[in-house]
Amino acid sequence: MHLLMVIISCMSGYFGLITLDLVFRERVQLKWLPFWLILTGITMFFALALVARFPQAPMVIFSVIPLVLLNWWMLSYMIHAKKILLLPVVLLVNALYRFIGAITGMLINFMAANKQNTILMKGKLQV
Repeated sequence: MHLLMVIISCMSGYFGLITLDLVFRERVQLKWLPFWLILTGITMFFALALVARFPQAPMVIFSVIPLVLLNWWMLSYMIHAKKILLLPVVLLVNALYRFIGAITGMLINFMAANKQNTILMKGKLQV
């Protein structure tokens, strides 16, 4: 279960990238897309390492803010738009995929808790 949550956390950085690429699919230069993928992977690796090293710090400091800044910078660079115009778009897309990720995480936790509760109930009923 913990491994699944780590994998979902790693993929959350790519959700924003995929969503922004779909929104601006006509203007994104595909030659810079591998660079964006690699930078997102590196950012997520360091974010997970820092969250594991400093568990008392809020996750937004190590994970959310660097990913928003990276997506903002890369999108403005790839579509040749002004950064100030893209900030609301990137923040809205970030909120959208964080909301979808939160719902997915709650569903996974609910399914895992349901299975554990069922096993515990069977154990109590048999005793």
